Amino acid sequence: MPAVGARPVELVQQCDIDGVGVDPVEIHIDRAMAAVEAAGLADRVTFHRGVMHDLAYEGGHFDFVWCRDVVKQVDDLDGTSTELVRVMKPGGRLLAYTTITTELLDDRDPEMIRRHLGTSTATSIDPIWRQRSGGQAW
Repeated sequence: MPAVGARPVELVQQCDIDGVGVDPVEIHIDRAMAAVEAAGLADRVTFHRGVMHDLAYEGGHFDFVWCRDVVKQVDDLDGTSTELVRVMKPGGRLLAYTTITTELLDDRDPEMIRRHLGTSTATSIDPIWRQRSGGQAW
């Protein structure tokens, strides 16, 4: 698995954007900020403690909301969905995905899952969606 904070660092670097992270666990925020500071991006990425169904942002704040392997863990999915729509600008985009495993997986699936979880920059899904978007930085 990528280190905590690695994904926002990659997104900010690859897409030339500013980023915000929200996590309910303080140690995750500390680790993420350490990764951000190590990458020299403290002026472009911030993290704060919070929950997705109660975000500390005005309506229409974000152009793009990215949720990776987190929506399945929220306590209030309906509230989270409503809140994500609220904080997005009109015409904003949302990418929410999650990885699941079942007993139906075959021998090829573990490698595919590792690849899509982004265990390395070379195989992460982020360059793929960026390429498919025409290189657009959301």
